[in-house]
Amino acid sequence: MKLKTFFGVTILVGMIIGGSITSIAADDAIVTPDAVGTTVTHNWSFKVDRTYEETQGGWTHIYTGSPATRNGEYDSISHSTAYSHTYTGTIGGDLKGGIQAQLGYSFGKTVTFGISKNSGSLKKGEYVKAYYQKNFDVSKIQQTDLKRTTGYILSGGQYRPVNRIETITSYVYAKKAIQPKIKLEYWANGNQVRSDSAGHPTHVEYYEFINGQYCQVGSN
Repeated sequence: MKLKTFFGVTILVGMIIGGSITSIAADDAIVTPDAVGTTVTHNWSFKVDRTYEETQGGWTHIYTGSPATRNGEYDSISHSTAYSHTYTGTIGGDLKGGIQAQLGYSFGKTVTFGISKNSGSLKKGEYVKAYYQKNFDVSKIQQTDLKRTTGYILSGGQYRPVNRIETITSYVYAKKAIQPKIKLEYWANGNQVRSDSAGHPTHVEYYEFINGQYCQVGSN
């Protein structure tokens, strides 16, 4: 191992970690150094930016009823489904535990949901098809990485000190599984009721879970 002395400081050249970088913010005149001997530390923090509701995936068919035998009949839909709390993006450092603690749920935990709904009044020969769609409360989380690089670089035969601080911002989206949305399609059996020759339902209703029950929020 060779010893070199610069400015009265003895440096063990054999201990310098090999590598290369293309630019150093601490000294714009230094480019493409031969070797580096640096330490990088990270200080992570986060905050919940905002929360909103979001569906995921398409409609999943869960039920097809039988045609009504007379006007004024109703059909009842009952189904159970399960899906998990999750997130998209990359969680920085060791933030996962803190994020879960603040949000109050654990990523990957599966939640079971019961779906129960009566159809509207059916005409003779009319029947319903039911579908659900996964639904989530999404929290947009801002992560901040205070990245610090310290040490020495070798460039042009000289070792130069490095002490650089960078603030890096990124986002991850935490998704809490909540009661799914549902859709009811009303279909005609042959020509007994409102027939659609194009093979479309005669009427569609959309429902969301509000204050403990499914409430209609749209139709077409």
